[in-house]
Amino acid sequence: MIEVLVAIVVLSIGLLGLAGLQANGIKLTQGSTFRWKASEVAADLADVMRANSADFAGTSFTVTVGQGLNGAGLTPAAQTALQNWTDNRLATLPPDSTVSVGPPPAALLVGGKNVVMAQIQIVWSDARAKSAFRKAGNASDDVGDGRSNFTMVTTL
Repeated sequence: MIEVLVAIVVLSIGLLGLAGLQANGIKLTQGSTFRWKASEVAADLADVMRANSADFAGTSFTVTVGQGLNGAGLTPAAQTALQNWTDNRLATLPPDSTVSVGPPPAALLVGGKNVVMAQIQIVWSDARAKSAFRKAGNASDDVGDGRSNFTMVTTL
């Protein structure tokens, strides 16, 4: 009879451990889903910018989910293209996401000519994945304030 009780206790501890692993797995899966969405949205924005490269060359702007566009100096064509992109794609990101576009930190020269490039950075809050990440023994995160980021540099 005591063997059965010990077996039940050991089985219960094992099942609790599996439940904890499952919970952490779900948290980290959501973080990877956000990162995938960010990469997809950034690639789509890069395509929009390439299609209107003359209008977007050398510009900087920020788009925040729920707040709209913040950027001066965009041509009307660039604003229209960006508004269409915002209407169709921005809602797929988490609610507090910010998309920032500007020149990359370094210029690229090809054949002695400067290549027009843009850096797209998407930042979002992912507190559940950060919590699981830190509990797993990792002390750092992408941005340092409980937010994650995805950065893409592309030619226009």
